[in-house]
Amino acid sequence: MTVVDLEERRQRVAEKIRAMDEWDPAEQGAPEHDSPWEEPLPLEEALPAAPEFPLHALPPVVRAYVMEASQALGVPADMVAMPFLAGIGAMAGDRLKLRLQRGSGFGAFGGMWVGIIAEPGTGKTEAVKAGLKPIRMLQAEAIRAFQVAKLQWEQDLEAWDAKPKGERGEKPVRPQEKSYTTADATLEALVGLLAVNPGVAVVADELAGWIASYDQYRGGKGADREHFTSMWSNETVQVHRLGRDTVFVPDPVVSVIGGIQPDRLSELRHRAGASDGFVDRFILIRHDLRPSRWRDEGISTETLAPVVELVRTLDALPAVVRPIDDQERSAVQLAPEARPVWQAWFDRNAALIESTDGQLGGSYRKLPMQLGRIALVLHLLWNPDDPLRMLSRDELLVAIEVVEFVRIHLRRSLGLVIGSHRMAVASKVMDAIETLARDPEREGSITKRDVHRRVDRQQEFMGEGAGKRLDEVLEYLEEFGWIRCHRTGRSVQVKVNPKVLEQGETSTMVSDVDLHAPLWGQRGHEDNGPKEPETARIFAPFASGTTPGQREDNSHCGVIVPTSPLSPDTDSDPYEELL
Repeated sequence: MTVVDLEERRQRVAEKIRAMDEWDPAEQGAPEHDSPWEEPLPLEEALPAAPEFPLHALPPVVRAYVMEASQALGVPADMVAMPFLAGIGAMAGDRLKLRLQRGSGFGAFGGMWVGIIAEPGTGKTEAVKAGLKPIRMLQAEAIRAFQVAKLQWEQDLEAWDAKPKGERGEKPVRPQEKSYTTADATLEALVGLLAVNPGVAVVADELAGWIASYDQYRGGKGADREHFTSMWSNETVQVHRLGRDTVFVPDPVVSVIGGIQPDRLSELRHRAGASDGFVDRFILIRHDLRPSRWRDEGISTETLAPVVELVRTLDALPAVVRPIDDQERSAVQLAPEARPVWQAWFDRNAALIESTDGQLGGSYRKLPMQLGRIALVLHLLWNPDDPLRMLSRDELLVAIEVVEFVRIHLRRSLGLVIGSHRMAVASKVMDAIETLARDPEREGSITKRDVHRRVDRQQEFMGEGAGKRLDEVLEYLEEFGWIRCHRTGRSVQVKVNPKVLEQGETSTMVSDVDLHAPLWGQRGHEDNGPKEPETARIFAPFASGTTPGQREDNSHCGVIVPTSPLSPDTDSDPYEELL
C-alpha cells in the first residue's frame, strides 16, 4: 500500500462523514451506504520513501570511506555513516561539549543511540562493523599497548615485592585499559568503564537481545532500562560498591549501536506498555532491503588509512578533569550567525511536536538534543586540529539536513514500534465484528454497542476510555475498507465488507501481543502535565499530522477526522528557507 492509496481512502472517508453531518432525512432522503465495496487494504501504515543520506555533510576522507564501504556491502550509505558518527561521539565522550544556550549548562555531548532496522541477511551487521572499523582499529592498538604495559607492571610489581619494605618506595600502579567499545558489559561494568574513559559505545548485534538481557543478574528486578535512559541524558551516575571506592561519573557519555529486525522492533517498548522515553532516544534508520549480493571489491587500505588517522587525531583530545561546575568545562560555542538558525529550527520543531501525537511526538521532543549531538560530531570531524572553534552557521545547516534525514526515518520506523500492537488490537476488534456478522440470528445487523459488548466481554483489552478507543479502531478499520459505519437514529450500524467475509477467517491477526498494554504510546511528556492530547488521533499516519485547529468532532462513529487531511509525504519542507 502506498501513501497515496491510504490518503485517497482517508479523504473518501472524511467526505462521507461530512456528508453524514449535512444529511437531513426530511429533505434529502437516506444517504448512500450501498455503493460498491473495494478490496480492503492491509492493516499497515503508509510510509514515506527512504531518503538519501546527505553525504556532503561528511569531510572528504570520511565521505570516501562511507561510500566505498556501503558499495562493498551493497547497503545504503547511512547504514555505515550513522554508526560511525555515534562511535566518534562516544570516543570524544565528555571531553568536549556543544553549549547551546548562553549562561547555562544546556548543551550536547556526542553520544547517540543508533538502531539499524532491516531484515536478516541484508547487511546491517556488516554495515555497523564497517562504520566502527576505524575506531576498533584504535581499540586493537589500545589492547596491544595494555598487554605490554600490564606485563611490565607485573614485572615491576614482582620486583617491588622482592625488596625489603623499607626500600620499596611507591607500589607500581596497575595500568588502565582503554576502551572504546563494549559488547556485553553489565551496567555496573559499563559504569566502571566510564569512570576511566571519556565515553563508551555499547555495540549490540541485536538490540532486542541487548534489551532482553537487562537485569539478568538481578532476577529481572533491577532498573537497567531506567539507568540507560538517564545516561542518554548525561545524568550523573554514582555507584556505591561494598568494600570498594564509590564510582562517580558526572557526565556519562554512552552511544548504543546495533541492528534489529523489523518484527522485533516492538520489543523496544516497555514491557508494561508505558511510554518511558526509552524508544524516544533512538535514532532509528529503516530500510526495506533485499538480501545483499556478493561484491568482489572491499574497502581499500588507501581509503581506510586517512580515516583512521583522523580518528586518531580526535582521540588525542585532552582528557578533562571532570568539573563540578559545568561552566568550567571546555565547550564549543555556537557562532553568532548560527544562533538565529538554531532558534528557527527549534521553534519549528516545537510546532511539529504540538501537532504530533504518540511515539513520534516523543521522538520529536528529543530531536533538538539529537541535532546538538550530530552537529558537535560533524564539527569535530571537520575541525580535528581546532575543535574549540565556534560552530558556524553552515555547519549547523548541514547538521540540520542530517537531523531532518533522521526525522523521515523516524516516521518510517516508529510505526513498527507500536504498529504490530496496534494492528493486533484492530485485528481483535475485526475478529469480533466478523463473528457477529456470521451469526445467522443477527441477519447482518451489528451495532457499535454489540461490538463494544463483545470485545469487552471476551477480550477485555480496551480498559479505561473503551468507548473512545473503540471509535478510533472503527475509524481505522473503515479507512482501510474493512467496514462501514453509519447512523440510524441514535445507534451506529456497522457493516462488514462482503469481500472480507468471502475470504474466510480474518487475515490480519497478530499473535503474542499483550492486549492489556496501551493501544498506543503516550504523547511523550516527561513532566507532570497531561499524558494524552485532548483530541488524540491514535491511528493518524506517522507524518506531519494535523495542526491545531484542524481537528473537529465531525464523525458519525464518534471518531475524529481532520477536515483537511495532510499527506504524510507532503513535498513541503518547513526548513526550506534555512537550507
